[in-house]
Amino acid sequence: MEIQRYTTDSQLRDDTNATLVSVDELRKLANVGDTIAEPARYFTVTGKEFEMTASGGYLINLFVR
Repeated sequence: MEIQRYTTDSQLRDDTNATLVSVDELRKLANVGDTIAEPARYFTVTGKEFEMTASGGYLINLFVR
């Protein structure tokens, strides 16, 4: 799994927090409006969807632009 940098822009401070996370962790941590940075491009999370599976678990889908 490729490690990506997950960046959250704080509304209370001018600085930016960056954390290295796996793709699975990213799905759990990301919120709408957050920025995801890869080496050559940036994405903004535009939606987050929780999908229930037949076994009672769930999948998290992120929509980015």
